[in-house]
Amino acid sequence: LVDQKISLVLSPEAMNYIAEVGYDPVYGARPLKRAIQRELENPIANLLLEQKYVAGDTIYIDRLEEGLSFTSQPKSSEKEEKLPSQLTAISTTIQPEA
Repeated sequence: LVDQKISLVLSPEAMNYIAEVGYDPVYGARPLKRAIQRELENPIANLLLEQKYVAGDTIYIDRLEEGLSFTSQPKSSEKEEKLPSQLTAISTTIQPEA
């Protein structure tokens, strides 16, 4: 993502969700890496392959009742900075895998 200048912003609720699904009473936080891959990396990779995001976008990740919401805001140019109401957002909801 760094090479493509794509930024991620996670809400506190999204971070808590990842922590919840990545914790196991027996193994502690060991499953956390798999939870990050399953809940963040894989959905973002799929959305990049679908060209939902482009270089310079910022992806905002928030928690829904079930799963995470991925919303992007394109990098603003000078023209868009003057007209912030014309910015477009792409919203995608990813449901957790069963």
